[in-house]
Amino acid sequence: MIVTATFPHSLELEQALAMIENLGVAREHIVVWNMETEPQHDLSFQQPPYRTSVVETGIAAATGIAVIGASVGFILPWGPIICGLAAALAGFAVGCLFQMRLLKKKGVVRKKRPLPEVVVVIDCTHHNAAQIRDIVWAQHALSVGSFAQN
Repeated sequence: MIVTATFPHSLELEQALAMIENLGVAREHIVVWNMETEPQHDLSFQQPPYRTSVVETGIAAATGIAVIGASVGFILPWGPIICGLAAALAGFAVGCLFQMRLLKKKGVVRKKRPLPEVVVVIDCTHHNAAQIRDIVWAQHALSVGSFAQN
């Protein structure tokens, strides 16, 4: 009888293999291999997803607030140039702090690629098959199947 099971990469897989060998199934009757995941595509010509940097947000805020500061500077004694520059510095600081706070709050989320599954094929006797199926299920197999040979 052939028993097939799929596992994630984990210690449970190693424990299941050790327990199956302790039942008396020889290593020559156990086949283990990794399944392949989606192949890596050549992404050298593609741009990474766009993310707004801290400096970009600071410059955008500096531009907007500098325009308001220069406009207000026409009625203040320092004049539009000094008031515009002071407002630009303040706007840059406010924009950078705002973006850093957003990044800190949101955090960086990375998409994790799942590890490939491991397939285990065991050639065993008919009376060992039920015990082996119980072992692999107890060790958190993703799926288990069996095939009776003639």
